[in-house]
Amino acid sequence: MRTIQLVKDLQYNKKYETINGQLNYDNYSYYLDKQDRILYEAEEVCELSDQGILIVENIVEGYKQLFIERKIIPTEAQLNFARTTAKILIGKLNNKRTVPVIPAPCGFGKSTITYVFLREVCKAMSNGLITEGLIIVTDKLSELKKTHSDLEKEIGFYKIEKTENGKELETSFTYVLEGWTDRSFEEGVCLNKKVKYYKNGMCSNEECSFYKDCKMSKQRTIQQFSPILLMTNARLETFGESINQYNYYIDKEGNKQSRTMIINDEKPKMINSIRVSIPLINDIEKELFTIPVKNESEQKEKIQLISKWDYIRSRIRDTINLYSTSYERFLVSNINDDEILLNDNDFMYLWNKLMKNRYKNELEHIHTVLTKGGMFCDSKNKNGIFISTISMKEIINEDYKTVIFDATALVDPDYSSVGVYEQIIKYIDIESVRTFENVTFNFYQAHKINKSTLRTKEYLTAACVKFIETIPKNVMTYVVTYNEVAPKMLKKLKEGNKILIKGNENEYWGNSNKVELVSYDDDTLFYFGNTKGSNKAKDCLQMVQIGWNTLPDYEYSIRYLCTNFSQERMDDIFQKCSKPEIAERFSKSLVHGEDYKFDNPNLYLLQKYSMVTDFIQEVFRTKLRNYNFNGKVEIHCFQSDSVLIGMVEQFFPKCNINILYNELSCFQEEKVTSRKNGDKATLLLNFVNNWEIGNQYTTKEICKATGLTTNDIDNLKRKNTFFKETFEKYKVKRGIFIKK
Repeated sequence: MRTIQLVKDLQYNKKYETINGQLNYDNYSYYLDKQDRILYEAEEVCELSDQGILIVENIVEGYKQLFIERKIIPTEAQLNFARTTAKILIGKLNNKRTVPVIPAPCGFGKSTITYVFLREVCKAMSNGLITEGLIIVTDKLSELKKTHSDLEKEIGFYKIEKTENGKELETSFTYVLEGWTDRSFEEGVCLNKKVKYYKNGMCSNEECSFYKDCKMSKQRTIQQFSPILLMTNARLETFGESINQYNYYIDKEGNKQSRTMIINDEKPKMINSIRVSIPLINDIEKELFTIPVKNESEQKEKIQLISKWDYIRSRIRDTINLYSTSYERFLVSNINDDEILLNDNDFMYLWNKLMKNRYKNELEHIHTVLTKGGMFCDSKNKNGIFISTISMKEIINEDYKTVIFDATALVDPDYSSVGVYEQIIKYIDIESVRTFENVTFNFYQAHKINKSTLRTKEYLTAACVKFIETIPKNVMTYVVTYNEVAPKMLKKLKEGNKILIKGNENEYWGNSNKVELVSYDDDTLFYFGNTKGSNKAKDCLQMVQIGWNTLPDYEYSIRYLCTNFSQERMDDIFQKCSKPEIAERFSKSLVHGEDYKFDNPNLYLLQKYSMVTDFIQEVFRTKLRNYNFNGKVEIHCFQSDSVLIGMVEQFFPKCNINILYNELSCFQEEKVTSRKNGDKATLLLNFVNNWEIGNQYTTKEICKATGLTTNDIDNLKRKNTFFKETFEKYKVKRGIFIKK
């Protein structure tokens, strides 16, 4: 066990002294953040049998050979990672209430070690050395299918049986359990072509006549005969299933055997929060009205259930209305033991009989709002008005040993949840000696770009496009921005004909004399929220991030309440906030102060750590995901505060950081042409752009060439820094200019 200093002396929330109404930048106060993490050796977390030690060494050797086959020599650090990870996966936990988290850096070979581990487990099962199965959960269905296919080709099948008609029935070691997606019909998973989106409870005999014949139904049974289950997080979340129903498989002899481990290949969902709103309540009510009944008795029960739900709806509506007239954010306290929802035995009997498992998760959260409280939010956007519940998911499961792979776990604030995960999470010591002398971060501080400025300042989108066109040519480039502007930007880039989009087979990459761009697809650039799991940018040496991946302020407030307070402490806060004056005071600490920044220092830091976690993940989608790559990589970002830049500097040791304060010329030009006098500005701008180096012009000649008056040119120079700086630079003497 050792302690590392993750963040050292990071200054934030600076407050400058004011003298006679003027800020004194030489004298200020500030908070100082230091972040330590305790790292554990594998032996401190689990123990190995003699047989386990042999399997570990087989895994390490297999990992090494796979790298060599790819013409890569694994470093000593990577081999140590392989050995440590193998020990964690094979060993028995010393404490069942421990979740090992493996924060291996990108490019260390997480997918490789997982595959080799599965291969060795399959071999051990074939030899009767291992009987326990396992589950792997990830976000990438395509990777799961590839793993399944590769293992089948390399290892063969778990069992092969002869059917009555003499055919062979093959059962694989692994089974891929799929969830419903918008491509399920095309991929043969769903048989109902009319279904275009998922609706709660639709995959059931009651709701779908195709269900008994489709893969969605059959796979629940088929998966029982493979020891290793591969599934996506979406499968669990979409169907509201308990992982415990998959805790066994049927072995070759027909005996039940346990699946005893879950490997989360990505960070699992940790925040346990739902927006309880009138639309959600109404959606559930609509479902109640569609309940099929078989007889008069069930009809009476249905009417009774709807009546009880109407009372629940009125309670939620009254609570929301109480706060919506006066507040945008407020911590609602509803501490009571009322006989409602989960406390109402009659209601639960009727629900279990008529609705079964539909909306069970939502019921729990609605119950929490009505009997404990939550965070009231008027989002002023499409999310509307709601009360959000506040809690963390329980990541310990008594049936399973749980292991998490997450490269940014040490940084991500969700893992350090106070009173919830701090005694459970054990960060495994994966030493990385990587430094980033080859990486340059450019921060263009003159340009504030976010969803709001892109929406209100029309020239910004065109300026960003022009910026992309100015960066080095013949270099693969990854661009990520907001969903709202990503399609528009790609369209403009295509129109300019200065960009080569990956996939154009008629042009040569690396010799096109164009900026070589990797886009999400033919219609849009990558955007925040759709980059996860993609490896399209794995060869990119340039990255442009247009804007920062920020959430609405209430999302950070909810996350702060979930992660910074234990459940017991949160219950105490709800109790105290039953007094309106205390609730008012506490709620004020959860909202933005001046300049849309949180005054609450802990909430402010949580936002920054959340942002830098997302940013690190984007950066490692480039060529940097190759751990051994040491060629030059350049990352372009727009305006950021000093705290975020300071974090980047610490998380990318020895990187190069350029903080540029001057306005970029492409932004100046677009700002000029977008104004009301844009026609005149365009005329002068076109003249400047076509002005050849060394050519001399007088003001009179410029007026004649552009059709502008002297006053027009003077006005443009006065109103726009681009023209002012250009003519000052070219000026020889009054009224005479030479381009240099």
